[in-house]
Amino acid sequence: NGDLHFSLSHCGYYAAAIVSSSQKVGIDIEQIQTRILKLRQKFLSPEEELLLTQNIHGEAEAYTFGWALKEATYKWNGEGLVDFKQHMLIESIQNQENRWVATCRFLKNKNEKIIVSGFPVDGHMLAYAMSH
Repeated sequence: NGDLHFSLSHCGYYAAAIVSSSQKVGIDIEQIQTRILKLRQKFLSPEEELLLTQNIHGEAEAYTFGWALKEATYKWNGEGLVDFKQHMLIESIQNQENRWVATCRFLKNKNEKIIVSGFPVDGHMLAYAMSH
């Protein structure tokens, strides 16, 4: 309830943080692994899977970005009790200067548009979410 919005994440030896004085934010860092392929149906719709694999080379990278994107959006929301598949919808993904920028619609209680950027870093995927 202060003037700053912030989010933290960690994975292995890495930690990530984001802070804003003007808007809600969320961040996530995940190790890129093929085991995400077995879990993708729990957090992605078939349309989202297609969007990810058409825009990102490598299934492990694509689905890890999808997970990190939704985790960062979850943290952006900050209220809990969110279904990653029903309450968060990836609408578009674009390549911009060695990173991906996705538009995500947060559907729980409100219909808010979120911008999530992400990029690989040393075998990990970093994603951060901001209000549009």
